[in-house]
Amino acid sequence: MGNSRRILRGVLASAVLFWGCRSAQTPEPQRQNSESEGAETAPSSQTVAVTAPTLAARQLENGVFSFEIDGTRIYQITDAEMNYESRYLFSDVPEEVMKQHNVPSDQVLLTWTHPLIKVGGKNVMLDVGGGCGGEGVRGFMSEADHSTTRVDLLQDNLKAIGLTADDIDAIVVTHAHTDHINGLLNENEEVLFPNATIYISKVEWDFWNDLDPETIEDPLRRKAITGLKEGALRHFAKIESQVVYIDEGDRQELFPGVFTEPAYGHTAGQIMVSVGSG
Repeated sequence: MGNSRRILRGVLASAVLFWGCRSAQTPEPQRQNSESEGAETAPSSQTVAVTAPTLAARQLENGVFSFEIDGTRIYQITDAEMNYESRYLFSDVPEEVMKQHNVPSDQVLLTWTHPLIKVGGKNVMLDVGGGCGGEGVRGFMSEADHSTTRVDLLQDNLKAIGLTADDIDAIVVTHAHTDHINGLLNENEEVLFPNATIYISKVEWDFWNDLDPETIEDPLRRKAITGLKEGALRHFAKIESQVVYIDEGDRQELFPGVFTEPAYGHTAGQIMVSVGSG
């Protein structure tokens, strides 16, 4: 029961209740010129820890930023620009506090970005986003204005740096929520990264396989966990032949200068990735 509760921290905030892909097209929003706004700062990411003191990020395209850490080139690649209802993200935050920090009371636009690390001649992705499954947020966040929501952008944004899914050598899955792994498959449930070795925590893999949602008493939580498990196992079945497990333990060097370590809490087996010389 304790692990199930940990999984639920951020279930609503992450909007990960995606049960399938839809082919509806998303309108192109009016975009501001980032050359003058925010071009010095890379989009935030939950999957990479920066060990260098200062970074100057360069925007290559609307959905791609580039920077270096200790000589390692990293690209931040956007998969989605998602409108969330503020009440799901800030349900416990007093309205006056939100005003102090200029947080809109109705909705906020968040960007899903995923690092691609160029290391040792390999292209290594950290998670792959929600893919076409991101469309499910429209129904889940039904009160948000989705005129500026855009999903399933990763493949096009890879092209901006001269890559396709076939060029990805490795994918590190930080955790198996569907906004991080749905992009592994296309709308026909086919593997999108056929040449990639997929690294995932053995703790995470086993947790989703062993979890019994029926043991969860609260019906809303049980429904949420059931959906998350179904999504995880559907993807696990398709990628299993490509998977290499990251064993439980302390900090490990997966690639030169690229380290993984346990970061349990958001999910039972989540890992974090850091890049740097030490």
